[in-house]
Amino acid sequence: MYSVDYVNEPERRDNKEIELEFLGKDSMLFKQTIDFGSQLYNENSGMGSQVYENLKKFCKGKKKTEEIFDSINPTMLNNHLKQFMDGLSAKVFRTYNASKTLQEELRKKEKLAGWCRLSPAEKVIEYNNVNREVAILCNHQRSVSKAQETQLENISNKIDTLKKQKKMLKGILKFLNSGKDNKKIPLKKSQASMKEDVDGALAKAKKMKDKASTNEEKIAATQADDKAKEMCRELADFKFTQAHLWE
Repeated sequence: MYSVDYVNEPERRDNKEIELEFLGKDSMLFKQTIDFGSQLYNENSGMGSQVYENLKKFCKGKKKTEEIFDSINPTMLNNHLKQFMDGLSAKVFRTYNASKTLQEELRKKEKLAGWCRLSPAEKVIEYNNVNREVAILCNHQRSVSKAQETQLENISNKIDTLKKQKKMLKGILKFLNSGKDNKKIPLKKSQASMKEDVDGALAKAKKMKDKASTNEEKIAATQADDKAKEMCRELADFKFTQAHLWE
């Protein structure tokens, strides 16, 4: 649930603004200053002003660590919502709100001059743009997956390697300009031995997979294939770290 610490009224204000900061769905940060007195939250029978007054009332006299909605929990809320529509819950309402907002924003686009002249591909672009805007409005964000984290880490490592290579090349250039013995310049190491090992491991893994019939043989073949792929990655990394050198 949400504590009083998540709500803050700006010190200088002449409206019904409230600052909200908390971790929402999938632990994604929600941080916005909302003016509940604005037309956006009060038009079409909106109750922005009432929400503002209620939040002030719920937080009054409470410590920062106390719950804002201390008299209700998700189960009670969902049971209340089901009285209005069978199957309605906070999660369903969140999805409905996002869908409704998307539909309204798309309708605005369709009313613009020139919409009818857009090609299907251009309309897809407009749809994707609106979809992103709605995601921001509804605080729908994706957390970074493990695969993405690994990819970003690899990119970061490659950038560090390139920086080191650049620094080394500057040193080599300085050394060459000095007219000193060129034999001291580092050269690219042979990759032939590593490539032979990789090719052999891949061939062995393929042979094991083709012949595997029992579960034990299939497991062994999979392990051999994983090892061969790891050797491929190591060879690729080695080539990358040596790319700036001469043979």
